[in-house]
Amino acid sequence: KTDSVREVWERAQTRRAEDPDGAITLARTLLETVCKHILADRGVAYDEGDELPRLYRLTGESLQIAPNTATEDSEAYRECRRPKLLNQATLAWA
Repeated sequence: KTDSVREVWERAQTRRAEDPDGAITLARTLLETVCKHILADRGVAYDEGDELPRLYRLTGESLQIAPNTATEDSEAYRECRRPKLLNQATLAWA
């Protein structure tokens, strides 16, 4: 799993200068790949043909960070909020 994510990332990096459109396509592929890995690890069914919007939604729901599933009681919600609070504090001191 990690190899395929790393492979897509490296291909996107090499195309960044010579083929920006290709790099963007690979970045999308990378997001799809990461979502599929998360869904597979969590035992969530998806179709191989599912595109990024659906994969992203399923992943957010599975991690309980989607707007309709996140609650203040969920661990994922608390973990996502922590960096935001730190960033806000940093901005306040700037």
